[in-house]
Amino acid sequence: MRLLGSGFRRGDLREFGAVALALFLNGATIVYFYEHHAHGANIHTYGEALWWAVVTVSTVGYGDFYPVTPGGRVTAVMLMVLAFTVLAVVTAQIAASFIEQAQSQRGAKAPAERGPTS
Repeated sequence: MRLLGSGFRRGDLREFGAVALALFLNGATIVYFYEHHAHGANIHTYGEALWWAVVTVSTVGYGDFYPVTPGGRVTAVMLMVLAFTVLAVVTAQIAASFIEQAQSQRGAKAPAERGPTS
């Protein structure tokens, strides 16, 4: 998580995405190890764990796969937090781009076009 935060502070969206992808894959792997031999579990293969992780991160939540162990559920919560963090960062990046565009368009106007100054 510290690595994710450092990528966010630097403003490097590619680094942030790479760290988020690594955390996503780690989350799927952790859930697989907790769940594949657990009693009553329905995640038995790594492919199922990846599918569950994709569905969880995309906030679709079909319910066909879900963790039943405490460790799997804690990992699920962390994966959900990661998903909301990625969504927030992407939204902030888009908003910052719009603001930057608006500021550059205002700066490009000639002083006569701005109207009288007070």
